[in-house]
Amino acid sequence: MRLDFDKALVASALLDALSLPTRRSLLNNIIRHGMSTRQEMVDQTGYSRALVYHHLKILVESGLVEVHPTKPLPQYSLNHMRWSMVRSLLREFRDQSLARKKSTVKK
Repeated sequence: MRLDFDKALVASALLDALSLPTRRSLLNNIIRHGMSTRQEMVDQTGYSRALVYHHLKILVESGLVEVHPTKPLPQYSLNHMRWSMVRSLLREFRDQSLARKKSTVKK
């Protein structure tokens, strides 16, 4: 089974957003702690405010993280639908890779 073009573009954008360890760390932090402000993430991760801001912006643009305009500070949470897409894509890639390995072994 091959990815169609639109699905491949979405996959590329999502995987690109997860390409750096800092972004994966921030995403894991959100998964672990739930909805958080930028300052809470700074405190929890030890990253600078500028670094958290930069990488959160990219995670939001990818759709993996959502911003909630709560007062006094906005909060960030996991977009469960996008996260499910990432997990599904990774399973699909794994299954395709295993299928290729099995067909190579049979030859």
